[in-house]
Amino acid sequence: MSQVLDSDKTCHNAVSKIIAHLADSDVEIPSLRDAPRTSDTSAYCQARARFPEKLLEKLFNHSAQSLEEKVNQENLWCGRNVKVIDGSTVSMPDTVENQKEYPQPNTQKSGCGFPIAKIGVIFSLTTQDKG
Repeated sequence: MSQVLDSDKTCHNAVSKIIAHLADSDVEIPSLRDAPRTSDTSAYCQARARFPEKLLEKLFNHSAQSLEEKVNQENLWCGRNVKVIDGSTVSMPDTVENQKEYPQPNTQKSGCGFPIAKIGVIFSLTTQDKG
């Protein structure tokens, strides 16, 4: 989730943050035997590719619910919890799996385009980072 929300979305940045978090949490950092070069992000990228999409959705929902539970009257605008809705689309790699899950739009000629995922978000202004 951190990688998605970060302005630097590179795998190198994500792995660096994980290592920093482990060091800060007094958790043993994987040895150089397990990760020969700190700049090698292939294991992270492979693991991320196997990460179930439904689990990510569950984690985002849990995080949002936890934030909403912390909202108090002082955080509201004129006593209201204002929600913002936004949406977009992203093109996906043209794989059999993506075509099944995100069919190619009927505006594209079959076999000449990419699957498109629709993204919709609803977020609360009271839980946005003010920093």
